[in-house]
Amino acid sequence: MNKRFTLIELLVVIAIIGILASLLLPVLGRARESARRTQCLNNNKSHGVALVLYADDNNNLYPSTIVPGTNQYKQYIWYGNTATTNHANSVRPLNIYLGNTVDGSETPFTFCPSDKTNSFTDKGTSYYNNSSSRSEFTAQHGVSDNTEDFRARSRNEIKSTSLFIDAGERNGIWSLPQETRANKDVSFYHSDPGDYRWNYLFADGYVKFTRVVPGIVDGRSNYTTHIND
Repeated sequence: MNKRFTLIELLVVIAIIGILASLLLPVLGRARESARRTQCLNNNKSHGVALVLYADDNNNLYPSTIVPGTNQYKQYIWYGNTATTNHANSVRPLNIYLGNTVDGSETPFTFCPSDKTNSFTDKGTSYYNNSSSRSEFTAQHGVSDNTEDFRARSRNEIKSTSLFIDAGERNGIWSLPQETRANKDVSFYHSDPGDYRWNYLFADGYVKFTRVVPGIVDGRSNYTTHIND
């Protein structure tokens, strides 16, 4: 004899399914974000390999932060796709080491799947290089920032390669002057607002999902200026 469920029994089953779904969905969401974070971290690792290859070919210098043929300093010019800013694949010095210099085509490893900004569309990349990779030539010689004389820094100048950040996700908090970003939800790629962690590439090639606490100076370094003066 077939048993028919009563209305109450059906409602109980539906309620149980709803409870299970509410418990599982956050777990699945965290697992998906963990996978995205890993992909983003692997992107940073590829950037580090490209930097080493570039340095080997260029007297151990960092790439220029000046757009070729202009006097424009850009913190996102190292690698990426042709963007609405008209900075093409071919003018980005690390693209050749990432496998693509063809203007208008896709460059691998430059898009973070958790990018909450228009950075990839507008700038061509979800990642920015550390502005301290620029040399102090301007400060020493009174040259304006936006000139060809704003030269790339030698990697030999880094005091501690395990502390100096080469590059990381755009909008990440790298130092005290940037701590105002802590109030912007768009700054948090792989963590919730208030969880101050971002993927960073360090100068020794190590990549890590790193916590940077706004308002607190690391006792060893402030992450962006730990270099020889």
